[in-house]
Amino acid sequence: DWSPDGKRIAFVSDRTGPARIYVMDADGSNLHELIAGGGVGLAPRWSRDGTKLAFSQGGSIAIVDADGRNLRVIMEAEPEDTAAPCKAGSYAGGWSPDDDRITYYSASVSRQEGQVCIVNADGSDVEVVVAEPEVYSVEPVWSPDGRYIVYRAIREGVHDIWVVDLETGERTNVTDDPDLDVEPAWSPDGEWIVFGSLRPGAPFFDIFIMRRDGSDVLRLTDDPAKDAYPVWAP
Repeated sequence: DWSPDGKRIAFVSDRTGPARIYVMDADGSNLHELIAGGGVGLAPRWSRDGTKLAFSQGGSIAIVDADGRNLRVIMEAEPEDTAAPCKAGSYAGGWSPDDDRITYYSASVSRQEGQVCIVNADGSDVEVVVAEPEVYSVEPVWSPDGRYIVYRAIREGVHDIWVVDLETGERTNVTDDPDLDVEPAWSPDGEWIVFGSLRPGAPFFDIFIMRRDGSDVLRLTDDPAKDAYPVWAP
């Protein structure tokens, strides 16, 4: 994940054993583990002001300062078969524009459900945004203006990109395609969505962009290797 100023990148690596979060300068220099003592973590997401990162730790949602200090868990995961809504194993999605809230998804295999959720950065007021029986709603990302969350929904084996309007609750399928569409992310101006897809003429995962209403789809990569997890540079 790019830092908001474009100078640093946070990522996950198992180069020393368990998956840990690392930070480096954008040119690859100054590489270091984020959390002193080797804390395990996944899915790091910078706050909009660049002072903190949210991430997943053992299915819980945690926050740490950008210097690796002041680690705190803001959503403690519960056993997935009995967990309350938005309390099963979770992965961080991103911060609201004001850095007051974090979106994440919570998945329960035994219930065959994934929920898009929001929690305040202080750990209060867990909110269920999207929850549908037998649908995995995953990979949520907040729009730059704070009004929308884009996410992937897996329904009866079909993977589509959806957008939910947080003011009205309206959900829109913006790909509506039988092929596999995954891993959406917003452009900095909120006008475009980048995502990975398997589509006719693209037998391997390639990167596409589209406008936020699903129009003007454009394929960016054409390569036999898997191109995935796109993130827009600041």
